[in-house]
Amino acid sequence: LQGTLQDILASNWRETSDNHRQDTAWLPPHPDGKCLLKNETPNMSPYDFFSRFFPEELYQVIADHTNTYAQHWIESRQPLSEHSRMKLWRATNADEIKAFISIEIAMGLTVTADRADHWSQHWLVGGQFAKIMSYNRYTLLKMCLHFADNTGQKPKDHPDYDPLYKIRVVLDRCVATYLENIIPGKNLSVDESMLKFKGRLYFKQYMPMKPVKWGIKLFALCDAETGAILRFFVYTGKSNNGESGGATKDVVMKLVEPLLGKGHVVYMDNFYTSPDLVAELKLAGTGATGTVRSNRKHLPPNMKNVPLKKGDPAKYWSTEHMTAFAWHDVKRVHVLSSIDNIGTTSVQVHTNKDVSGFRNVDKPKSIVDYNKNMGGVDTFDQLGCYSNYPHRSYKWYQVIYHFCIEAALVNGFIFCKNNDPKLTQRKFRLAVIDSLLETGTYAPHVQGRRTSFVSPNVDPPLRLNTRCFLAKFDNPKYKPDCRACSDRKSGNRHQTSWYCKTCQVPLCANKCFETYHSRKDYQSVCKNRA
Repeated sequence: LQGTLQDILASNWRETSDNHRQDTAWLPPHPDGKCLLKNETPNMSPYDFFSRFFPEELYQVIADHTNTYAQHWIESRQPLSEHSRMKLWRATNADEIKAFISIEIAMGLTVTADRADHWSQHWLVGGQFAKIMSYNRYTLLKMCLHFADNTGQKPKDHPDYDPLYKIRVVLDRCVATYLENIIPGKNLSVDESMLKFKGRLYFKQYMPMKPVKWGIKLFALCDAETGAILRFFVYTGKSNNGESGGATKDVVMKLVEPLLGKGHVVYMDNFYTSPDLVAELKLAGTGATGTVRSNRKHLPPNMKNVPLKKGDPAKYWSTEHMTAFAWHDVKRVHVLSSIDNIGTTSVQVHTNKDVSGFRNVDKPKSIVDYNKNMGGVDTFDQLGCYSNYPHRSYKWYQVIYHFCIEAALVNGFIFCKNNDPKLTQRKFRLAVIDSLLETGTYAPHVQGRRTSFVSPNVDPPLRLNTRCFLAKFDNPKYKPDCRACSDRKSGNRHQTSWYCKTCQVPLCANKCFETYHSRKDYQSVCKNRA
C-alpha cells in the first residue's frame, strides 16, 4: 500500500455506481474466518474454559490484598467498638476466595431482593449458601475485598496517578488473557458498554440511550460472530495523552492495536467512523466499515445534502482508497468503507402495509454486512446480562471485578458450547461453581445456636404427606427446642439433638417425630404427653 495518511485524505472524491469495485489486494489474507480457542483439548471441563480467562494466580492475589486491607482497617480503628463485626475477622486464603466467588456466581442464578435472603432458612425458598459460608463471613469478605495495596496509590496531583489503581492488577491480567487464548475471527466490532453504578465517582457517565444509563463506561472490541470479548478498557475521562479515550480515533486504534496487519475488518457506528480513522486502519493493514456522520471532515462535500427519498437507489462516491454512500429507507444513512462490499442485495423487511407482513428492499451490501457484524459487543452484553451478579455494589472497583468474572464466564461458555451445542449458560455456570468448591479447603459454616430452623409458628405444608427422615445435628452442643413438645411459656422446655431432615424442624427422636408427621394437632398431643 503506497502513500501516507495525508495522501489518502487528500484524494478527490468522484461519483461512482453501485458496481464500482474497491481494490482490496492490500488487505492481508486472514487464515481462518472463525473465532477459535488456542490449545484447546478434547477433555476440557467448563472450569478449564473459565480459568483460561480468570487465571488461578488471581485468587491468591485477591486473598493477600484483602488480608492486607483488613489488617490496616483494624489497626487504624483501635480500639474496636464492642459490637464491631471486624472482631470476628480471620485471614482468608485462595480457597476461601474461590468459595466466595462461587457464591457470587450462584447469586446470579438465584436472584433475590436482598443479599441476606440467599441465607434464608425458610423451608421453601431457603438456599444452600449457609453450607458454604455464613452470611456474617460473606459480609466481612465483601467489605474487605481488595485487589491492591491502598498504601501504594499515588496522589491525584502526581503525574503517575492511576484512577484504576485499585483494580489495575486484576484488570490487566484478565484483559491480557483474551488474546493470549483466542484466535479472533476476521470480522470485529467496536462499541461501548455500561456497567451499572450510581455511587460517587468522578468518571461515572450518563448515557440516556443505553439500557444502563448511569455507570462506568467501557470501550470494547468483540468478535463479530460469537460475541467473545477480545479487549476492553475503562473510560476515565479526557486525557492529554489520548490513552483514556479522549478521541474516538484513539479509542479504536488502542483496541485493535495488537490485531493490526492481520487481515481483520472492523465494524463500528458513527460515533467512531471517520475518514481519518478508516485511512489509518488501511495503512495498518486493517479494513473498516461503519456508519458515519455526514459532517465529518474529508467526506464528499455534497454527501450531506444529496436529494434522496425512500426507495431511491444509494448514491456512491469513491476515491482510490475508500468508498462512501448515502441511502434512504426509513431514515437517511451514511456509510464509509475501505473494503470491497459495493452492490445491492434484495432482503425482506417487516411492514404493516402488506398482507404478507413483509416488503422487498434492495439494500446496499455494506448495510447488510454492517447489520450482520456490528452486534458483537451487544451479543456479549446479552450473554452476560441473563445471570450476572444482581446486587448493588457500593465500591466502584468491585463493579469492574464483577465484570471481569462475567467476561470469563461468557468467553468460557462461548468456546465450551462449541463442544456441546446443547449446553446452557445455567449448566455451564453450575459446573464452574462445583469446580470452584470441590478443589477448595475453605472452612464450612457451623450451625449457630437458634431455637428452630424456620419460624416457630410456620410448619411446612407437606409435613403430613411426604417421606421424612430423622437426622442428628453435626454440632453436639447445638440443641434447639423441640417443635412438638417444648413450651417455654409454661416452663416445660425440651431440647433435642435431632431434627427432620426433610422439613428442617427440630424434633425429639421418640414419639414427637411420629406425631408431628401424622397429626394436625401435634402440639396438643405432645404437650399433654409431656
